[in-house]
Amino acid sequence: MRATEYVAEAAYLDPTRYVDVYVGWKDDFMVIRSSFDPTSLPSTNYPLEKLAGYEVNSIVGQGKLYGVAAGKNASDQWHYVAVGSSGTILKSSDGFNWSPQAQTSQYTGIMHVAISEKPNANSDEAIAIVTENNKILYSTDLGATWQPVHRIALKGQVIDIRFVKTSGTTKLYITENISSSGKVNLYTVTSAKEVTTTTIDDFVVSGVTTDSMGPVLYGKRNTADVAKIATYDWRSYLVTRTYDAVPNDYMSIPAITNLTLYANMGSKDFFINGSGIYMSSYNGSSAPQYPNTYGINALNIRSLGSVSYKYYTQVGNHYLFMSDTGEVRVSKDLVDNPNTTYFSDTTYFTGKVLTPRFAITDMIQTNGLLVALDTDNQIFTSYNGIEWTRHDRLSYDHEDMFNNTYQATVSMGHNSNKIVLGHETSSITILTVPYHAISENKVTPYPQATYVAPGVSPLRTTVTARLLIY
Repeated sequence: MRATEYVAEAAYLDPTRYVDVYVGWKDDFMVIRSSFDPTSLPSTNYPLEKLAGYEVNSIVGQGKLYGVAAGKNASDQWHYVAVGSSGTILKSSDGFNWSPQAQTSQYTGIMHVAISEKPNANSDEAIAIVTENNKILYSTDLGATWQPVHRIALKGQVIDIRFVKTSGTTKLYITENISSSGKVNLYTVTSAKEVTTTTIDDFVVSGVTTDSMGPVLYGKRNTADVAKIATYDWRSYLVTRTYDAVPNDYMSIPAITNLTLYANMGSKDFFINGSGIYMSSYNGSSAPQYPNTYGINALNIRSLGSVSYKYYTQVGNHYLFMSDTGEVRVSKDLVDNPNTTYFSDTTYFTGKVLTPRFAITDMIQTNGLLVALDTDNQIFTSYNGIEWTRHDRLSYDHEDMFNNTYQATVSMGHNSNKIVLGHETSSITILTVPYHAISENKVTPYPQATYVAPGVSPLRTTVTARLLIY
């Protein structure tokens, strides 16, 4: 957008705090116009759109600025970051006085992102990202600073990245399929400098979930279409189990094929392959043959219909399955008692509720807010899984008020009250969802996020949504 005397490339806008920060350039000079400027005119005169008379305060260096972000540190203090040409990073603690930070870039677009739960009242959540060129970056202060994880050399397809807390310690787990060898690498990251690697032979992982012992990897053997699961036992050892056919004089038990989805419903665990669903029994450390693994009876398979579902979450007292083509199955009244050996519920709704241009690539839930992402970078949200809204402002083909196409969102991560969007450039956006839509009867309208333009290191924008009480 060309303002009266300069070009504004991006803005950080926080109406709840009456904060506006515009960044851009004039000729070959970097310009920052901020509501923190003590010499600004009253807001009715749109002072941030003008430059004349404010060059001394607003011109901060030579070059051009393209992005701006803000967020709180562990001390609950606001900090601001602006990025621009020639690797420029400017930081400010007051939104008005800016200082340069020397930094160089070796990172490309973000492909995977994860965020931990808040460890304690005095510490920020940790964030980890995997870039297009297989670099891993780790932050312990909500993205204010980053450290590379050099001890991991990714060479396959990253399937999952997540933080898991066990025995009071939070660790980052990265799961990687190596198609050339038919093996899986599971990396455990305790810190940016402390990494262990576990390799699992004859395995192709379809998905990852979590139990009390750590991550649970499920999929199939590489050499046969036979289900396989890897779990941690009570000794913190990774153990595997396959589900081959079992001959029997009375009734042979067929093999279970590739497991594609896990669902925890009520007090029961279920694994899905396509449209078939199996109830699972968890064998604890006392089971001598298969300690800390999941037992599945192939004879107790039930059908979810003709649709192959890829995503699952619970919404209040309803259970939501979604396919990658936007079809959902919403059910209720799960049969959940100690004598149940198979899946049984009551269908509440089935149908196609989303029309992705290609396919849904992820669906998550944070505090009752459902968010779906498709391969064309469209973002959809819902509170019940049936009625969905496409958000142009966060989708790839929308242009912002400065006529710049928004950065494509290619990955999502979440914890209990935050969503992290990873973009095709090295930047992230953090969205806060402070209230639970169902249990607290408060809705958090999906935030209008302020994007960070491409910078030389991953940057963040923290957005806390407005509240609408019904």
